[in-house]
Amino acid sequence: LTTHHTAVEAKLKAKDKEIDQLKAKLAAETEAASKLRSSLHEAQNAKQKGDQAAQAATKEKQTLAKQVEELSAKVNTAPSAQLTKQVKTLEGKVSELSSLLDDASAQRVSAEAATQQARAERDQAVQKAEQVEA
Repeated sequence: LTTHHTAVEAKLKAKDKEIDQLKAKLAAETEAASKLRSSLHEAQNAKQKGDQAAQAATKEKQTLAKQVEELSAKVNTAPSAQLTKQVKTLEGKVSELSSLLDDASAQRVSAEAATQQARAERDQAVQKAEQVEA
C-alpha cells in the first residue's frame, strides 16, 4: 500500500510539474500575443497616418492643378513673363506633390502589409495559446 501511495504521489508531482510548465508556456504565449497586438495597433496607426497624408497631398495637388489651370488661362489672354514664371512654379509644386503622393501611397501599402503580417502573427499566437490551454 505504501509503495502504491508513493507511486501515486510521484505521478501527481509529475503532473504538477507538467501543469507548471504549461502555465509558463501559456504566460509566454500570452505575452507574445500582447506584443503582437501592440505591433498591430502601431501598424494600423501608421496606415491611418499614411492615408491622411495621401488625402492631404491629393487635395493640395487638386488645388494647385486648379491654380495652374487658372494661371494658364490668364497667360493665354495676357502674355506676361511673370505669369509664365508663376505657372512654371506651380507646375513644379504639382510635380513635387505628385511625388509626395506616390510616397504616401507606398507608405500606406507598406503599412497595410505590416498590419496583415501582425494580424497573422497574432492569430498564430492565439492558436498556440489555445492549443496550450487545451
